[in-house]
Amino acid sequence: MYLNFMCRASKRRKDGLCPLELSVRVGEQRKIITLGRNINPADFNSKRQRVRRDEESNKFIEAVTSRFRATESEMLARNIPMTVDNVIDIFYNGIQEASVSLLTLFDKHNVESKAKADHGIIAKDTYRRYLVTRKYLKKFMTTKLKIKDILVKDITPAFVEQFYVYLNGYMDRNTANHKMKQLKKILKIAQEEGYLHSMPFKVKLVNETLQYEPLTVEEIRSIRQKEFPTDRLTQVRDVFVFACYTGLAFTDLSTLTKKDLHVDENGKEWIIKARQKTKVVSHIPLLPVAKEIWEQYRYRLPMLSNQKYNSYLKEIADSCGIKKELHSHLARHTFATILLNSGVDMVSVSKILGHSTSRITEKTYAQMMPGTIMDRVTAVADQLV
Repeated sequence: MYLNFMCRASKRRKDGLCPLELSVRVGEQRKIITLGRNINPADFNSKRQRVRRDEESNKFIEAVTSRFRATESEMLARNIPMTVDNVIDIFYNGIQEASVSLLTLFDKHNVESKAKADHGIIAKDTYRRYLVTRKYLKKFMTTKLKIKDILVKDITPAFVEQFYVYLNGYMDRNTANHKMKQLKKILKIAQEEGYLHSMPFKVKLVNETLQYEPLTVEEIRSIRQKEFPTDRLTQVRDVFVFACYTGLAFTDLSTLTKKDLHVDENGKEWIIKARQKTKVVSHIPLLPVAKEIWEQYRYRLPMLSNQKYNSYLKEIADSCGIKKELHSHLARHTFATILLNSGVDMVSVSKILGHSTSRITEKTYAQMMPGTIMDRVTAVADQLV
């Protein structure tokens, strides 16, 4: 923080005096405040920051400087964001122990997130995930801590740690980590708004490296040909198979419409759509099976929530005798792996999936099926005989 006292002659009053002012600079931010004291501009030495023959004003300048330095130290000790507005506000008013409850702050954030989702600023699934995290947070406090809510200023590292353990009892590590990151964002908002002076989030989040075993073409065919007793299971099956033949992520399936269908100069049909997550455009050849399913639903797939969708997929896996865990992302992973194992180059697969670079594709999806590995190794061995 940089302080500079000023006495601008342009503000001279009728009695010849001008107000003593202070320029407060924090980083690139700067504000000038009037200190309620008037001095003779001819007596002010801006370089020395002193007033000649006016010991009372000099003591005043020293007192103001000391108080601003004390304010700065207190803000650093309490981990309060150092902005020029915060510094000046605390200088005049002191640190106000404002309080707000965690769920109230979460609700305020979610209202703002909904508005952003409605205007396309963020994906609607992002907004929905915050709602789910808020639900788990409330359930944690009600069932584990026997409280309805907690003031943000009362949140401790132990509270955060307990919530993390609670989440890990309901979901995999990576999903729990994602929800913890959402809680951390809410706590950062609380800190920025002055409700929280010391960040209680001390949990170190480390994601697990998940290895998804993709479906084989035969397994996809068995799912596709299976007769299900209910329309809901049939519809979920159709959406999943469609995803296996297009590689679209769940959130992109939810927003897919006929406007995303494009026909090139050769009469070939494509799905060309910007991904909700990254805004990178996917260029997906529309394969016959996917086209048949899409047309069946008049270009608007029957979508459920991600949670219900995955729940039905488990039932479908059991019905088809598939031991692998079916979930929404597995379809995308399966499509990418089949393309790569069929000889489609990495750059083309990257374009189809809507990745920003082929390195992402290679890192995430370049897994070879056992049969493909054996075929390729055998081909090399034959050449060496």
